[in-house]
Amino acid sequence: MKKSLSLMYVILFGIFLVLFSGIKTGYSTVTSKDIVIFGDSLSDVGYANNFHKIKKNWPDIPETPTIVKQATYTSPKVGETVWPQFLALKYRNENIGISNNINTPELNINQSVIPKLIGNNYAAGGSATVCKGIGEDGDYAPPPIGPLRKGEYCDESEVSIQEHNQIDSYLNQNNNQANSKTIYIIWGGANNAFLALGDFSNNTSTLSKLYLFAKYLIVNKVSPVQEISKMQSAADDIAYDVEYLVKHGANANNIYIINLPNLGITPEATDNGQNMNSFKVKLFESLSKAFNQQLQDDISKTNAHIIYAEKFFDRIVKDKAIKINSANYSFLNVTQSACDFYGDNSLMCIPKNYISGIYDKYLFEGQVHPTSYSHQVFSIYIDDIINK
Repeated sequence: MKKSLSLMYVILFGIFLVLFSGIKTGYSTVTSKDIVIFGDSLSDVGYANNFHKIKKNWPDIPETPTIVKQATYTSPKVGETVWPQFLALKYRNENIGISNNINTPELNINQSVIPKLIGNNYAAGGSATVCKGIGEDGDYAPPPIGPLRKGEYCDESEVSIQEHNQIDSYLNQNNNQANSKTIYIIWGGANNAFLALGDFSNNTSTLSKLYLFAKYLIVNKVSPVQEISKMQSAADDIAYDVEYLVKHGANANNIYIINLPNLGITPEATDNGQNMNSFKVKLFESLSKAFNQQLQDDISKTNAHIIYAEKFFDRIVKDKAIKINSANYSFLNVTQSACDFYGDNSLMCIPKNYISGIYDKYLFEGQVHPTSYSHQVFSIYIDDIINK
């Protein structure tokens, strides 16, 4: 009798494994993974965790007034807004979707950030690849993604910020050692582009702008030399991050670099979908293209991998859909902002009538940042690449 019961339990357990070990939810087979993430707002799961207390008019999530919108730059679903959070759910490792901000620049402490020594996600909204990113004066200075390359330097006022870079923060918490079995994902460069665009707008002479515009009318391209050089340098920074992690014990084959989407497809570039082929579109496009080409050249010399966000977003804009692992993910609107285009930025905005569901399948939440739905689909895209 005991033998029969034991046999029955073995059979039942086997059936359980067959039925549940390969659950399909658009992702590959469920397995636990140790993943560490470095980046900017496109990967930020709540680095500036005190912003809602110091920022006026911080929005509550519709119909849940006791829950504030998390301090990330996406749609307001609690705990399911950015791709690392979806991967955390998939891989059954909540640390992937929790910010580690213990080594934040001093300016941030008890202002925008309450430091916490938890989580595997070091990404911070506004971060550049090195030195000063895009923050808020007096309240928030985002730590850059990685260390300086040889011969590279920051302005004196930015040295302290640079010392708090994300990768060194991670290493300092782990005896200055990376783990050869850990997967590292880095996504940066977007804020370098927006800093470069700001420099172009403010510091490029009118004559130079007229020359570039005339050239655009003839060849339908824009090539601002200084700004392109800055983006190539940003790509070199990311490539050095790979080298730096490997030097400290990481396995290059476990490092994944996400390249930039074509910035020319964003509502910011297209004036909310009104003009898909303007000088502004080509200007934005030229910077992300320069970054991606340099990144491709640099990473090809290593064993690290590139996750092509550019192809992912271009496919969606072209077809209003993308197929991953035989599953099709459709989008309703791929050119316009779900939030009021002329209203609050993505940090503060929540689409009007969000609870109606009409914005669920927008590609963009704000002028630049994707919606939660886009992030969810992108997490499936990332998972597919990691598990190939």
